[in-house]
Amino acid sequence: EGMQNLAYMNAEQRVAMTSQIALYEKLGISQSTQVDILNFATEALGLSAQQGHAQMKEFVEIADSLGETVAGVSAEFLKNKDVLARYGKDAGNVFKEMKVQAKALGMEISTLLGFMEGFKTFDDAGTKVGRLNAIMGGPFLNSIDMMNAALENPVEGIKMMKDALDQAG
Repeated sequence: EGMQNLAYMNAEQRVAMTSQIALYEKLGISQSTQVDILNFATEALGLSAQQGHAQMKEFVEIADSLGETVAGVSAEFLKNKDVLARYGKDAGNVFKEMKVQAKALGMEISTLLGFMEGFKTFDDAGTKVGRLNAIMGGPFLNSIDMMNAALENPVEGIKMMKDALDQAG
């Protein structure tokens, strides 16, 4: 109930959809969360309902590999859907990369994205990179690269930050 594209499916597709929803509910994704994910996937990301379910399968794999709950991973996906919408059909892969980086740093994705928001203008990026380089004791980050990453690919910016921290010790 609540799935907006359900009216456009034939009877066979609706039965398949119902059985998939029941399966993912047993794996830890509530029915209402699934509907929210499927609506977002079909409307904002341009995915089919089947591709939306494939994304939920990815949530199960991500949760298993990172030692988290499926419900938590799927909730974090929805929590960051405004940013993920920018990536269209690649949003699932971007989410997975961000989740892995966030886990490695011991943070939530929204915290990392909030951090990257501070690099979206040239002045802010220059100020923040200058401070970070001073704290780390060397020229580990480049303000233009961080600004570009904040605007185009936050995952890359997070990787650059992690690499800088690793280099600085």
